[in-house]
Amino acid sequence: MGDYGDYEYVDSSKPMSLSIWKKMFPFVLPQKKKLIYCMCFMLSVAVIDVVFPLILGYVIKHNIEPRSLAGLWKVLIFSIFLMIVQAVNVRFFVDLGVRIDVAIARAIRNAVFFHLQKLSLSYYNKTPVGYMMARTNSDTGRIGELIAWGLIDFSWSVFYCLGIIAAMFILHWQMALIVCVTIAPLALFTLFFQKRILSVNRIMRKLNSKMTGAMNEGITGSRTVKVLVAEEQSLAGYSAITGEYRFHANHMARLRSIYIPLVLFIGSIATALVLSYGGWEITVLGADLSVLAVFYSMPAAFSGRFRILPVLLPILFLPSPMLSA
Repeated sequence: MGDYGDYEYVDSSKPMSLSIWKKMFPFVLPQKKKLIYCMCFMLSVAVIDVVFPLILGYVIKHNIEPRSLAGLWKVLIFSIFLMIVQAVNVRFFVDLGVRIDVAIARAIRNAVFFHLQKLSLSYYNKTPVGYMMARTNSDTGRIGELIAWGLIDFSWSVFYCLGIIAAMFILHWQMALIVCVTIAPLALFTLFFQKRILSVNRIMRKLNSKMTGAMNEGITGSRTVKVLVAEEQSLAGYSAITGEYRFHANHMARLRSIYIPLVLFIGSIATALVLSYGGWEITVLGADLSVLAVFYSMPAAFSGRFRILPVLLPILFLPSPMLSA
């Protein structure tokens, strides 16, 4: 088996280089119209997601509390209409996301293939074929995934959070401030864990490329290995890579298993504070129960949007030697 050293050294602690991502513009610009359409659909999805809790509050105030069915059929028709619109939104943004993902990944793979033809023979002498295959196929797919689905998740989360904040301040600014207080610890925990998740993710991606390269060498060079009776040496080299990958994979799992419950816990604290203050207002000041019902679901939904960051940011900041070559 060959040497499993650093074929292309990448500092796992180094921040994202914008100069590398500028090279993505020629691949993204042909999909500009589809990306704009996709963001419009995500805006529509976010608006409807914000409206549903408001409908619940309306029904509580005008139908449940007064024990009346007046106008309930209008709310039912409007809710069915929103569900149909939401289904149409989902159908079209999924279709656009798939098209953007596949188109960008295909364009990048073609460019990488053409670029590989122009590299010198010395590059192929020192770089295993499996390593190049992993970088070419896996990294390009991840970049297409980022631009398509990463943009979808990120744009929906931004629109949804802004919509929730606006709705909360319109309904009850005091309880909205209670919810917004939790943004600071959410941001701090996210920043703390994202730096570590990002670093581990970069190491895992590089080790995955090394494993692919080692596997390719093990298959193509099997005759040489048998002639030299080097099976145990080959296994030891490959096992060292997989062992290191396993260590970092466990580290990644531990980081995520701590981060996500923390986010949910902070959201639960916000919900508890809202229920405490809202309950006090209802019992002492005679406040409206419908407002508290709307706020019951919003803090947890708001904090839940932070959960996409461990998935999105490692893809966003993933270094690709194929792009920087």
